[in-house]
Amino acid sequence: MTAPWVVVAGAAGDIGQAIARRAQAEGYSVYSLDKVAAPRFADRELVVDLARLTGDSIRQIGAQATGLDIRHLIAVVGGALSQELLMEDRARTPIDVARKTFELNVLSIIGLVDALLPIMRQTSGRRSITAISSINALGGYGAPAYSAAKAALNGLVASLAELLATEDIRVNAVALGTTRTANLADLMAAQGRSIESLADVSRFPLGRPLTASEAGDAVFDLATRLHVVTGQTVTADLGQSLRRPR
Repeated sequence: MTAPWVVVAGAAGDIGQAIARRAQAEGYSVYSLDKVAAPRFADRELVVDLARLTGDSIRQIGAQATGLDIRHLIAVVGGALSQELLMEDRARTPIDVARKTFELNVLSIIGLVDALLPIMRQTSGRRSITAISSINALGGYGAPAYSAAKAALNGLVASLAELLATEDIRVNAVALGTTRTANLADLMAAQGRSIESLADVSRFPLGRPLTASEAGDAVFDLATRLHVVTGQTVTADLGQSLRRPR
């Protein structure tokens, strides 16, 4: 019997790697999608820019998945753009930055579902689509385009979950708090800050942000274990949103 598959979109990043390793440890094969080649753990991979999907690239994603027993699509795609975070006046987001932010955080998920849902429908039983949202969707963190994009993603999740419930396909998102990743370190460096400054109990009730492994476990467990949950955006942030900036 061949192993069931998990698609990890964004598998080359720290959280994506953590999810892919966990999936393989639990007996899944991993189909990796990212704009750069994934580490050696991928059983199948396609290099594709998920932030700039086209009809051709969507068809290519689906073609590479043909015949696979795909049980779970996990989209570790998204993030705030440094162009927004470095704006002196955060209330004024250039339209091109806002457009790129929505392409990365919302349109990427729509494209992945378009590409892979027909393949997932060829398998019966419990299946899931899980995306990465953010506590920024709650507002108040000073990046309005990013917050709006993640709020739109939460709405997409709720709508898809209702449409796919009768097919036993759950759709959820995990609203992550600040997570220590190489990408975050780069964003902070661009702002003249060190990632070590995140050890701040005034912002983090437990004294630190999430690790990539913790974030990956939260996402993977929601995708594969919490069979009674669908249409939800579940917060996993070590209590960070309890101290939302005012």
